[in-house]
Amino acid sequence: MPRGHRDALLAAARVLLRRRGLRATTARDLVEESGTNLASIGYHFGSKDALMATALAGACAEWTARPNAAAAAATGRAGDEPGDALLAAIRAMLGDLTERRSEILAFTEGVVAHGRGDVVGETLPASTEQSLDAVAATMQAAAPGLPAELAGAGAAVVVALHDGLAQMSTLAPERVPEPDVVALVLAAFGAVLAPSLGVDPEQLRAIARGGS
Repeated sequence: MPRGHRDALLAAARVLLRRRGLRATTARDLVEESGTNLASIGYHFGSKDALMATALAGACAEWTARPNAAAAAATGRAGDEPGDALLAAIRAMLGDLTERRSEILAFTEGVVAHGRGDVVGETLPASTEQSLDAVAATMQAAAPGLPAELAGAGAAVVVALHDGLAQMSTLAPERVPEPDVVALVLAAFGAVLAPSLGVDPEQLRAIARGGS
């Protein structure tokens, strides 16, 4: 089978992921959209569901790559604070939820499918692990003094924040705050919680800057 068929099928799957959803897309839809044939699906992916799962994993990887790239661009410039990178990531992560509505719905389908043991959701655990690792690495690049354990926990919070607000954007889009408002809320939580945890906010800033 020509190698080009694999790429054509993946491109078609991404289009149909947005147009029809994860489970409603049929093998014939994929063949028609890609200009390939049914045998190509089995040859390159094993099944239609495995192909759609691969396409969903690609969408999830893009969701992670975009805010990570924004954070990286805001890291290491003279005068920058570690928070600048986090703010850039939040803006990139939450600024286009409305445009991604169809892929967010497909992601929800995938979560349900994984919970039921369906092949179409099988890539999501690995995709989630990759997202968490990538976000944690970005945090440590922006804040070199941040311990790995805190970076991992921070990544979990950031990924959960994205996924929760993404779900909300499909149900009550008018209730989703603007990215900068989300950042302000996080800042307020930090300021309020630090004394209750017996932590001096300046200690947290020193750690983020690479101090002890």
